[in-house]
Amino acid sequence: MRAAQARIRRREGGIFWHTQGSGKSLTMVWLTKWIREHCADARVLIIPDRSERDEQIEKVFKRVNEDIHRTKRGADLIARFNDSTPWLLCSLIHKSGGKDEKARCAWRRSGSLRRRGACAG
Repeated sequence: MRAAQARIRRREGGIFWHTQGSGKSLTMVWLTKWIREHCADARVLIIPDRSERDEQIEKVFKRVNEDIHRTKRGADLIARFNDSTPWLLCSLIHKSGGKDEKARCAWRRSGSLRRRGACAG
């Protein structure tokens, strides 16, 4: 957690890679809550690799009273990125690309990956 917090303070990206049963979901919740408390105007996107994990992540966040929006398709993900809400998103990795060249181009043009806000503490 501390290493991830330090990367976030420096505004660096990062990837969590855990083995089975290592507490991925709890780590996501703790870090996401920390980001919300310490980074102005932050938005968090969680990208699982399969539907079961996507559903599990939603349940874990709802149990701690955090609303998480699960995107339904690539166009939904792009639309949510181009809006200021929701602050917490979950989208399967398969929805970020795909067969639709128009959607891929819109994703690149959206500026969605630009860094927003400032982190404190």
